[in-house]
Amino acid sequence: GSQNNSPATPRMKDFRDRFQHYDDPSNTAKVVTVQAHFRSYLVFRIASDVNIDEKYSNEDTPGIISVQSYFRSFIDQKQYFDIATLFHKRRNVANEVWYSETKYLEGIMTLTQLFRQPLLNIAAADNTLEENDIDFLFKNVDKLNSTCKLLLVDLQSSISNYGPSSTIGHIFLVHAEALRNSYTPYVDDFDEVQEVYQSLRENNEAFKNYLESVEYKKCNLNLESYLVMPIQRIARYSLLLRQVFKYTPLDHRDHEDLHEALVQLDDVTLHVNEHKKKLINMKEIEKIQNKIIDLPFVLNDDEDRIFIEDGSFTQFPEKGSAIKLPITHYLFLFSDVIVWCTRARLRSFKFCGKNSLDSITAIVGDLNSFTIITKNKRVNLHTRSVEDRDRWVTYLQNDNFTFGLTGPKKEKIEKRGDLNDLFSPPTSPGSDSIKTSLNRKQRSNRRRKAATMKPVRKKENKKSDKKKNRTSEMIRKKRKKTRTFGRRRTKKRDTGE
Repeated sequence: GSQNNSPATPRMKDFRDRFQHYDDPSNTAKVVTVQAHFRSYLVFRIASDVNIDEKYSNEDTPGIISVQSYFRSFIDQKQYFDIATLFHKRRNVANEVWYSETKYLEGIMTLTQLFRQPLLNIAAADNTLEENDIDFLFKNVDKLNSTCKLLLVDLQSSISNYGPSSTIGHIFLVHAEALRNSYTPYVDDFDEVQEVYQSLRENNEAFKNYLESVEYKKCNLNLESYLVMPIQRIARYSLLLRQVFKYTPLDHRDHEDLHEALVQLDDVTLHVNEHKKKLINMKEIEKIQNKIIDLPFVLNDDEDRIFIEDGSFTQFPEKGSAIKLPITHYLFLFSDVIVWCTRARLRSFKFCGKNSLDSITAIVGDLNSFTIITKNKRVNLHTRSVEDRDRWVTYLQNDNFTFGLTGPKKEKIEKRGDLNDLFSPPTSPGSDSIKTSLNRKQRSNRRRKAATMKPVRKKENKKSDKKKNRTSEMIRKKRKKTRTFGRRRTKKRDTGE
């Protein structure tokens, strides 16, 4: 109150003029600078009215206060620019969320308008193409379209007037359940959709001719790429929201909503990733099924079966055994069974037997060997390296295989220790630069010593010197003979002798 009653000085008028000039919100950085200078001016005015301690003279007081005021203004500007940079990055990621959602909605609308409806019309006119196949091919696309439209409307309203206090996490919290209900059935049936698509593409002429007339001509992608879009989009949501969460301060009102939205989207993304891994696993098992000759059972009969690893091993003959020559076994390891084979051709194998992992025990042997003990036999196998032996023994001893971490990977993590140790800062900052500078100094010192030191002469050996001189004289004589012989031959040619 005492400051407001004080008479206006020329400096105060200058500050007022600056504030009137910088009323525009776009000039926020300049406003912060003016505020900092104005605050320092007020501190100076207060200090001039208060009695200063005796140890400071009146001549030194203005200089001390001016340094403090400039330092405070520097801190205010730095804090503002840090907040402004964080907000700028957050706004860019929010715009990317909205822009990518618009492009995704365009792809879904292309899928329905350019592919599904025309193909349904062809199926109604042509008896070779069934409507049930087309309906199954574009199953749940309408639900994805409606969910995407509602989400985009809310994103548009939030990002059109986006500011430092704007929120985006509550939008995904509201639509999290709808995203789960629309994407989960689409992902679950995606492998069957791909099979229907491949069969129609290869066997149906009407379907194939229409796709050839539309793909890359009326649209930028083919039908298969548009069908994969929803699978890729659900993972994209989590990545983009994680970036927004990264650039959101802890005291922001959107921080908690973003965290909860990320948890719910990660559940959906986890389901999608597990489904993808399951598809890849089933395809790999199908390939192995086709490689093995005379396989008496079907590997794909169990949906929970996971392919772990395969490899070749050598069994050497032992004392008292019926084996006289080394035998090469090729093993296929799955989550519940191990299949024994031998090579038949370059890319095919002959079935020899199988054992369930519950009835197997593995023991580490000498060098690169390990022993597999079953109910009927005991086989000592040799690997190419110790790492291969340890990995296979760990696999055989593990009884809980999932699509995530298997046995050996768990052991590696336990050996590494806590994950926080991996991200701990170095004990001495700049130690690498210190080492390099020391190495450079050592090299330069060595070069200086080498330049100043006199060359050390070796002890003379008269016998060795005489031998060197004799050999050098013999080499010179041979060279002279060859030269003179060549000259004589050229002279004879010139004279015609």
